[in-house]
Amino acid sequence: MVPSFGARPYDWVLGGRLAQPLFGRMTIGASFVERRTHGEIADQEAGADLAMVPLPGIDLAARSAYDLTSPGITDALISSAFRKGAYRVELFATHRSPSRLLPATSLFSVLGDFPSDLVGSTVRWQAAPRLDVLASAAVQSVGGVAGGNTWIRALLRTDDRGVGNLGLEAHRQDVSTAKWTGLRGIATQPLPHHLRLSTELEIAVPDVPAGRGSVWPWGILALAWRSGTGWEAATAVEAASTPVHSFETNALLRVSRTMELL
Repeated sequence: MVPSFGARPYDWVLGGRLAQPLFGRMTIGASFVERRTHGEIADQEAGADLAMVPLPGIDLAARSAYDLTSPGITDALISSAFRKGAYRVELFATHRSPSRLLPATSLFSVLGDFPSDLVGSTVRWQAAPRLDVLASAAVQSVGGVAGGNTWIRALLRTDDRGVGNLGLEAHRQDVSTAKWTGLRGIATQPLPHHLRLSTELEIAVPDVPAGRGSVWPWGILALAWRSGTGWEAATAVEAASTPVHSFETNALLRVSRTMELL
């Protein structure tokens, strides 16, 4: 056992992604991530992604991640979308295996992120110049048992560039043992000196608490900075009460730089 804020014996995670536009209509990317525990390799994943616009108004995308330590596909997605006027309709299919490498930074993502296959559609409607309404409905299969996964979201941009926004989302998942209803609120505000402040709050209510609390809250506060030379930095602190822990808190710091390759 390692006490809180105590030294850990050579535990770290390192990863990166390279992407290249092609022909003005396509972008391909490759990524790699490695995690070590006590100096030994715990996880290694290699990934690839593709996005393209074959015809005006049509988007195609695909991605996949492969586990190198326990060979097998850990995550895969394929989607196609059609855009016309104020509407965008997307059809998608995903596959997730038990060995996802990194935990998601959202309670909704954690509760819904388990081995499963998902097939569904998402519709976006630009209800006003700064207001988007999105809705998604999908069939989710877990161990051969099918269920439903639906959500609806309203996002209001507070400036013309879309840097600041306010959002509200309702979520319902009813598949296997994951049966819960949730509500999410988000807010992002641009600040001087290329800074941006953002926060999210989620509340999930399980159908059957099973002694793990009747309400699970999660929140995050983040500050990001972007320079004009490709450098970006962000830090965030999250706190939550989950089915696993009555209370937990985490902090994250990320630094990245975008470079153009000749």
